[in-house]
Amino acid sequence: MSLMLMAGGRKVNFAELQAITTTPEATATYTPVPFHELLANTQCIADKILGYEGWEFDQRQIGLAKKDERMFAVLRYKKKNEDHDVFDYKHDDIGFSLGLRSSHDKSMSNGFCAGAQVFICDNLMFTGDITYMRKHTKNVESDLEQNILQILYNSQDKFKKLTVDRLTMMDEDITKQRAYQLLGELMGNKVLLPRQAKKAYDHWDKPPHVEFEPNTVWSFYNACTEALKTTQPTKIIEKHIQLHDFTMVNC
Repeated sequence: MSLMLMAGGRKVNFAELQAITTTPEATATYTPVPFHELLANTQCIADKILGYEGWEFDQRQIGLAKKDERMFAVLRYKKKNEDHDVFDYKHDDIGFSLGLRSSHDKSMSNGFCAGAQVFICDNLMFTGDITYMRKHTKNVESDLEQNILQILYNSQDKFKKLTVDRLTMMDEDITKQRAYQLLGELMGNKVLLPRQAKKAYDHWDKPPHVEFEPNTVWSFYNACTEALKTTQPTKIIEKHIQLHDFTMVNC
């Protein structure tokens, strides 16, 4: 997948993340977590828990923004070959992603989300049931570890539902006219900005990939996720959740 960074954000590797020395001092009410420690601890837990579920680590992407005081990262996992038929449908283009964010400028809490990732179209499918936010207050590190465990355990059942949702979208046809109506509703409900709605329209009307040429709900959904790539990092998870829920209810 691609980690999307706007407004001057930059992608870094783990060594560059470790070199960040701007972690503020802790106070009685504020306990910042060094970015590299948060990411390393999260991946350590995820590797163990997801390994038991038949997943193996694939890759990670890390981004910094706002003078390196905000961090975004995605850990991607793929099914081990011997487990590809565990849910009785194909896994050749389905993966699992764990996203996290943090800040040292008090602009946002530590946050986590988990969801299915579809490699072929580079989108994410999220539902709000598997997100967690935690302020930088006392005992933040131990609380985060406990809640990462809970998120990972709960996410496996969610993953099954998300991949079933994908198959439902692929099997459901939608007319061009209905898609135009839905794009208007997405814009009216502020899930898509006007410029994003225009981009989604372009991708729906003339799909850039042959896989999305059939007029299915899945093609419509992917046109919208393509448009969401220009969303601010702090809002992109929320917008993906809104898009997913809207699509499942209205299509």
